[in-house]
Amino acid sequence: MATGMKEYEAAVAPTKGRLFAQLWKALPPEAVVVELGMGSFPNAPYYAQERKLAGLDIVGVDPNDSMASYAKKAGKGLEESGASLRIVHGVSEVVGGAAPA
Repeated sequence: MATGMKEYEAAVAPTKGRLFAQLWKALPPEAVVVELGMGSFPNAPYYAQERKLAGLDIVGVDPNDSMASYAKKAGKGLEESGASLRIVHGVSEVVGGAAPA
């Protein structure tokens, strides 16, 4: 997925850039950000653009455990910048409620 989505990621990059810029302005310094369906963590570069990562807690939720190694690789530099990165097994449809029937 990390390589097969290059065209998609390029197409949405301007929008993601604007959204992450807004996020950084509104986010308190020691916040928790939950990435639902983190996959291979294609959003890692948008976190890397932020210079104040110390205290940021990133929690990646994904049902596919085989994506965790790719996500950790993509987020390695973030942890070196002071953010924490946790990747947990989960399905977003059941976060905060019952699974759909």
